Amino acid sequence: AETLERVSDKISNDFNIPVFFTNHLTITEKLDDLININIFRSVRECVINAAKYSMCSCINVTLLNDKKYVIAIVNDDGVGFSDSSVKEAKYDGHGMGLELIGERVQCLHGKFEIKSSNNGTEITLKIPIKLV
Repeated sequence: AETLERVSDKISNDFNIPVFFTNHLTITEKLDDLININIFRSVRECVINAAKYSMCSCINVTLLNDKKYVIAIVNDDGVGFSDSSVKEAKYDGHGMGLELIGERVQCLHGKFEIKSSNNGTEITLKIPIKLV
């Protein structure tokens, strides 16, 4: 969580967009390294995408858990996007980030959800908890 907070601060400074990080994790044991690495990479990709493309005024990153899952939520108040715009970006050789996030989450038997409208985007990652 501390690494995600530092990356959020760096992206905020690099793109001059406030990135608010909230950590509500209640897990006291260490998570499996594979889970930590993939949550970090996926959240970083989501935040960078929001900063680059959404024309948002702020980005929120929240980490939490329930009994079964570590949950990461990234949302922004930008212009949103459609499925077709993501498919067009993939065709042009760009836009692989969301696809890779989906693959990472799937490999960890998790869930990946995107809700997007002209009022912003919310991406939720749910990864089953696996402790070391």
